[in-house]
Amino acid sequence: MKVDVRSALVLLVTLLLGALIGALVLGQMQQRRLGAARELRRPGGFVEHLESVIRPRDSAQAAALQPLLETTARRNAELMQQRNRVMREELDALVERLRPLLDADQLERLERFARRPPPGPPGMGPRGERRGPRDARPPREFEGGPPPDGPRDRGPPPEGPPPGGPPPGEGPAAGTDH
Repeated sequence: MKVDVRSALVLLVTLLLGALIGALVLGQMQQRRLGAARELRRPGGFVEHLESVIRPRDSAQAAALQPLLETTARRNAELMQQRNRVMREELDALVERLRPLLDADQLERLERFARRPPPGPPGMGPRGERRGPRDARPPREFEGGPPPDGPRDRGPPPEGPPPGGPPPGEGPAAGTDH
């Protein structure tokens, strides 16, 4: 082998190993973050986590902190439920606003998506059950990009001017001097 080819090969192998090691380290860091978030969201996790951060001096201080931490944990859970309700209402309103603009297939896909329960904590299903690695991503049909069978004809453009008024150079302001 020539020296140039050998050098290029060593450089390429080094680059690939670096990318692989970087991806593995990044994956481990992400798993740790997700694990910490999971711990906070499980029942009692918030209280236990804050107790470990505060490290009460004695049992009397721990007893004084407990009701405050539990009250905050309950309030956080209520806020999450409220947020999920508001997000559900917004999604339902969006479906109603989009309904006249969509064909039957599009509307069916959107309604199927909108009926899905809100996501649970990272790595968990919507009702708190553990998800496997295949369940961690949404179904292909809801991801961005064209469908697996290639781009679909989007149909004719909607009738009337685009949202926000006519395009530049058209409409009543066209041709006027200011």
